[in-house]
Amino acid sequence: MSDDQRTGGAGAGAGAGGGHAGLSGSPPAVNGWNADYIEAQYEAYRRDPMSLPADVRAFFAGYDLAADRGAAPGASGGPAPGASGTSLDSCAERLTDAYRQHGHLEARLDPLGEVRAAAPQLSLSASGLSEDDLDRPLSGGGTVRELLERLRSAYCRSIGVEFWHCETPRERAWFIERFERETWAPTKEQRASILRDITASETLERWLAKRYPGKKRFSIEGGEALIPMLKKMTDRAGGLGVREIIMGMAHRGRLNVLRHYLGKDTERLITEFEDSWVGMSEDGGDVKYHRGYSTDQQTPAGPVHLSLLNNPSHLESVNPLVLGKARAKQDAAGEGSKPRYLPLTIHGDAALSGQGVVAECLNMCRLEGYDVGGCVHLVINNQVGFTTDPSDGRSTYYCTDIAKFVHAPVLHVNGDDPEACVRAAMVAVEYRQEFGRDVFVDLCCFRRHGHNETDEPAYTQPGMYTAVRAHPGTRSLYAAKLAAEGAVTTVEAEAMVEGEITALDAAQDSARKTPVKPVTPPGGGAWAGIEGGYSFDGPSTGVPLDSLAKVCGALGRVPEGFAAHPKLRGLMESRSKLATPGARVSHADAELLAIGSLLAEGTSARLSGQDCRRGTFSQRHAVYRDEKSNERFTPLNGVASGGAALRVWDSPLSEYGVMGFEYGYSRSAPGVLTMWEAQFGDFCNTAQVIIDQYMAASEAKWERWCGLVLLLPHGQEGQGPEHSSARLERFLQLCAEHNMEVVYPTTGAQMFHVLRRQVRRGFRKPLIVMTPKKFLRIETSGVEDLTRGSFRCLIDDEHVTDPSRVSRVIYCTGKVYHDLHEKRLVLGSAVDAGVVAMVRVEQLYPFHTELAKAIDGRYPASAERVWVQEEPRNQGAYLYIADVMRERMGVSLRYMGRAASPTPATGSEASFKKSQEALVTAAVTPPRASSAAPTPNPTPTPTPPPPSPAGRPGAGGAGGAKNPTGRGGTGAAKAAR
Repeated sequence: MSDDQRTGGAGAGAGAGGGHAGLSGSPPAVNGWNADYIEAQYEAYRRDPMSLPADVRAFFAGYDLAADRGAAPGASGGPAPGASGTSLDSCAERLTDAYRQHGHLEARLDPLGEVRAAAPQLSLSASGLSEDDLDRPLSGGGTVRELLERLRSAYCRSIGVEFWHCETPRERAWFIERFERETWAPTKEQRASILRDITASETLERWLAKRYPGKKRFSIEGGEALIPMLKKMTDRAGGLGVREIIMGMAHRGRLNVLRHYLGKDTERLITEFEDSWVGMSEDGGDVKYHRGYSTDQQTPAGPVHLSLLNNPSHLESVNPLVLGKARAKQDAAGEGSKPRYLPLTIHGDAALSGQGVVAECLNMCRLEGYDVGGCVHLVINNQVGFTTDPSDGRSTYYCTDIAKFVHAPVLHVNGDDPEACVRAAMVAVEYRQEFGRDVFVDLCCFRRHGHNETDEPAYTQPGMYTAVRAHPGTRSLYAAKLAAEGAVTTVEAEAMVEGEITALDAAQDSARKTPVKPVTPPGGGAWAGIEGGYSFDGPSTGVPLDSLAKVCGALGRVPEGFAAHPKLRGLMESRSKLATPGARVSHADAELLAIGSLLAEGTSARLSGQDCRRGTFSQRHAVYRDEKSNERFTPLNGVASGGAALRVWDSPLSEYGVMGFEYGYSRSAPGVLTMWEAQFGDFCNTAQVIIDQYMAASEAKWERWCGLVLLLPHGQEGQGPEHSSARLERFLQLCAEHNMEVVYPTTGAQMFHVLRRQVRRGFRKPLIVMTPKKFLRIETSGVEDLTRGSFRCLIDDEHVTDPSRVSRVIYCTGKVYHDLHEKRLVLGSAVDAGVVAMVRVEQLYPFHTELAKAIDGRYPASAERVWVQEEPRNQGAYLYIADVMRERMGVSLRYMGRAASPTPATGSEASFKKSQEALVTAAVTPPRASSAAPTPNPTPTPTPPPPSPAGRPGAGGAGGAKNPTGRGGTGAAKAAR
């Protein structure tokens, strides 16, 4: 506890504990806690259990577990009443319930020795009893005193368990069985093993402090029991069918976990302290307590693979990655595989209650698209956050109270009782395997030093650190206990320390002679065959028309009897005919055709995000819904081969957690096209930690690759500051060393090819796609463009027949091209003089310099070069592209666009339309030719694209009542909402 919480905490505990009685969905007998009603129901249960509902039967089964110990519910006609006048057995029942619900409030949890105040819920009087009743007999046998002793032994020792808020009676009965009937007495060998683990943990920290004073290591000292907890939990997990544990944790204790749980070789660790590895990039790499590792632990039931993910200092940010990686493995393994892959997240107490991503992840825990069959959460509870007391850092009694958000049980355990710690960890994994739900273990310990080893913690926690400095250490206490009980002698315990020191000294000598690369090489496991590096070269991503026809056919079919929405049938019909020669496709069409063609080739795809089954703009409709049965149908799975599948999930209203989940998924499944879509591109900024710390930097920091695709609707349409920008400029600012790709495709064909390219090359990079909102539904390509070629990084102006007569070359990207081109068509030969060429930069990063030079070289050197964008000057791509073209091509771009602004767009639609009209008109009107220059031909007027094929729905606003699919029509008539 903090200094101001180390006394008088019971009041808070009583308030926290007293709120568990009302459980929605439980039977009245459970919700009401009315003693007379419970007695009547229990009598009915004893006469005929099958006359009661299953959940009530399971609830009363919990009472029967203790019948042979005097805790069974009494029947009418029992012994004389207690002090309250109620029957003694009924009072005993109340006492039993009180300890099951609130016994944790008097558990001995603080290794610093503070005794918690008595909880009023556990007083005899609260159950209608008095001291005079203690030696009275109960009808089931034994006395009230004996019952009380058993309850305190079960719930008020070194483990305090909160389980009464669990949703089902079966879960509550399970915990009653574990704590009131079962016991765990470790063998002499197991106790010696626990001591060895604690000794290794403590000795490493002390050795490092002596050999590398002043070096940060974020010591685990005070929480050394973590190591035997993890190792024994893994042994138990292996016996329960777990074959892989995917972990995430912050920096506290990480080096110890890497060495003594994951088995990272000591020479590699010491090389990091020596900072002697010469192969690290000058601007790459990361600190030692952020790096990950993987290994196998041999358990009695066979090997269990362990992998600890890399993560930054952003606390709890790795949690969704752990869940996503576990889900990818479960999906790959198939139905029923969740028990084999266990996610484990290790939290800090302050971060657990302070970081919102924790709640986001918990909210996903039982959602179909994100469920991983339960996660084990282990909290290293230092009772302080950096310098902040719990009373300043949270509004709840326990740091784990967020667990009650999803009815997850919590086992609080005293870090100075290593055997209780091991038992709590084993119970946690047993619960996860039994129920497939999240569970928390709160390791109540302390932090030997400050936040890091150079801090002085007594400035801010003087009372706590007086107690910390007087504490002899968990190893010393446990060794003394074992020596007193004859399990391990003092000589044997000291020999363990000396053996660790000898091994560390030898490893240091070896590492100094031959440094070991701190990071294991990438490309193992699921990444075998994937290469690093980057190349603009790639395979052709065209698909034969007959193959596309099969995909289109699937889009137009539903199962017999499936009642599709009437307004959706037109879209289904039109998409079924997209493979007809001469047909035209939109971005949304092309995206589905790309995914469908990949499925047909045996490549799976996953798409998640808010509203992405239908699409924010009613453009996608990847999943159909039966109007009558509400059943879902994913038509593209009808063409999947080789076990491939399309999984599309409407996510919770969360960006940080869900994007992190998909990043983790893509890290585990490089062969799957994994995509996250923002409802509007603007909203990706709430996931900035994932973008900055993982997507942009993981290859440079940790040599780990990723192929996640972000689909970010972007573009000015008069919809205000929060629905206009995916913050393109921020992504471009993060770009360096070919770390990711940023594209803004202008046509459906480009969308088709860039998605297929993502999983058809020999390397993976994060792909950031700015998707043009209103043009998602407008036909921009002929279907033939999908049958040949590949993604083009730049597209020259095919409408310019005589480049020598061009007087202005417009460079632009994305949606504004269409506005410019439409205005050019409208003005036609009325343009004052000269010819304007428009070059589309489809891939902004990595910038294809050689291709850009070739295109630019087609135009006269005297022609003006301008960059046109609709974003404000300080946003969008201008500052990036102007620098790139100046430095690499010697081209100076004049800016044409809106002035710098603190917001992406105006809130006035009328103002937007006026400024947009002025911008595109000025841009396509070329400068006047000088009198000495020849008069160029007027701009050729290209033939407009053919109208939509017959039978496709007519024009209409996005999501409008007349045409929710938004197909057909062009220009402003198709403005996105």
